[in-house]
Amino acid sequence: MFKRRLREERLNNYDLLMILLPSMKEDRVEEILGVVRKEIERAGGEPGAGKGMGKRVFGRPIKKLTEGRYYKLGFSLPTGEIDALKGRLRLNSDVFRFQILRSSEPMSGAAEATAESAAAGPAEEDNGQS
Repeated sequence: MFKRRLREERLNNYDLLMILLPSMKEDRVEEILGVVRKEIERAGGEPGAGKGMGKRVFGRPIKKLTEGRYYKLGFSLPTGEIDALKGRLRLNSDVFRFQILRSSEPMSGAAEATAESAAAGPAEEDNGQS
């Protein structure tokens, strides 16, 4: 009993980035996100808010696909359960690719916008010369 309480107290925050097939209908996407949330809960975690990031074109074709539907989901999970969650996501044929990153805290909307703009490319700098 003590080990279980100690294990439950050590929840780490993670961000899950998933790529789904671009041809999926919106209702099917919601069903897949529900399954992923249930898997997180089953592993003893707490799913957070999800965000659709839209269709994006890949830098190069992957398994004959040129684009995918990106979704981001924040969640908390005990440290020892992350490998089990990865294994269950690998078995889900509807999830094309995924990546789980540990985050120190859930990202706020402003920090997320800053991260997305940084990922889009370098910003033009004004070095004071006009």
